[in-house]
Amino acid sequence: MNIHELHKPYTHCTRCGCEVGPGSRTTTVEVKDEIWKAGATVSTVSAKVALVFCAKCSPLFDFKRVALGRRLTEDDLVVQEAAESAEIEAARPAVAAKLLVPPDELTAAQIKGWLLEQVASEIFGES
Repeated sequence: MNIHELHKPYTHCTRCGCEVGPGSRTTTVEVKDEIWKAGATVSTVSAKVALVFCAKCSPLFDFKRVALGRRLTEDDLVVQEAAESAEIEAARPAVAAKLLVPPDELTAAQIKGWLLEQVASEIFGES
């Protein structure tokens, strides 16, 4: 359970604008930047906003379905780049055979372009 210290003793409901103060029952949704670390720990970088809903408005929302997604961490970007490089290198022999050029003459950009063309032809049904 988190304790939130509000800067003002009274605030307003995000939806209807009614005054919310001491003793009021509310539901609060925080939007914040987080960093996911090993061992299933999460560090909060900065809280961007807290949306406050009064007792009358909060039943109108299904807060279990609120999902903003998570940002990629540095580790995610490294893994994504390594996977892309591995895909390019795995496709190098096939691309070289299709284009009738030696595999070592193809650049990563050429291979990636060829792979994207193949995906586009599959999507649009071209042969």
